[in-house]
Amino acid sequence: MDQLPQMKILIVEDDLIIRMITKKYLDRLGYIVDCEENGRKALAYLETTIQFPDLILTDIMMPEMNGEDFLKNIREQEKYDNIPVFAITAMAEEMLERKNSGFEQIIQKPFSLPDLAISISNIFEKKYPV
Repeated sequence: MDQLPQMKILIVEDDLIIRMITKKYLDRLGYIVDCEENGRKALAYLETTIQFPDLILTDIMMPEMNGEDFLKNIREQEKYDNIPVFAITAMAEEMLERKNSGFEQIIQKPFSLPDLAISISNIFEKKYPV
């Protein structure tokens, strides 16, 4: 049986506690997890990383560059087209009211880590069918 490649996730979240708890949980599940605290730093990360993430989890409300502006910036660059982006936000209802937000999935805070893991697993199964 072929083993799937180890999946890389980028967490973009300004809340240190949420960022670290989510990272630690996903690390334990075997993902490679990198973190940035806002969209501007995440864009810089994408420009300098050797291996693009397989998935980006981004908060919406952040200083310097919010999640929607971050998504807009990466979608303007073709090299990032294949990276699914999940919004993790307390504003989920408002996000859902907007059609075509551009996010693969919108996850409402507070969220369950096991539910997040299921959503991540589902997206990777679509991206890398066995």
